[in-house]
Amino acid sequence: MSNAYPKIAMTLMLALGLAAGAEAAPILSISGPTSVSQGAQDVTFKIDVSDDGGGIDIGAAQIPIAYDPAVFSFDSVAPGGLLSVPPDSLSGNDLGTSIGLSITSLFGITAAGTLAELVLDVLPDAPVDTTSLSFDTMLIFSSLGAPVPPPTAQGIDVDVTESVPAPAAWALLPLGLLAMRRRRA
Repeated sequence: MSNAYPKIAMTLMLALGLAAGAEAAPILSISGPTSVSQGAQDVTFKIDVSDDGGGIDIGAAQIPIAYDPAVFSFDSVAPGGLLSVPPDSLSGNDLGTSIGLSITSLFGITAAGTLAELVLDVLPDAPVDTTSLSFDTMLIFSSLGAPVPPPTAQGIDVDVTESVPAPAAWALLPLGLLAMRRRRA
């Protein structure tokens, strides 16, 4: 799908929403591992939405997720269980220090669950420290195009640990010889 589709859909929803009232704000959160090792591949974080008590109605959204490019590199984004692709659309663009998620839903998202799954790789030389994934300023519109108040956003802190190197083949040789010697005895 073209990257123009989400932008056109958001523009139309904004135009249609001028006559609609404000909606309740959802709660967005990032869930996933809280500890990763240097060089880890395909680490999945879920972008979840829940109800603040006022209901959920998301027709379109621009959701930037900030990350440290010295720790993570963007791999891919996939729709969560709340999106039916097509007719819904999801795209993710790496902006250097954030990943811009664009979401449009033809009939609106009205339930709690997973919006998207974000897959990141941990760089092999990532600093051993605590980093975070967090939300930047979001634009969310209801299924009628009305602006939704800024949601409550909960990021995630992630500890980066040193990777444990695999033993070299020469280091395993004595163990193999010892095992063979015991087998003969």
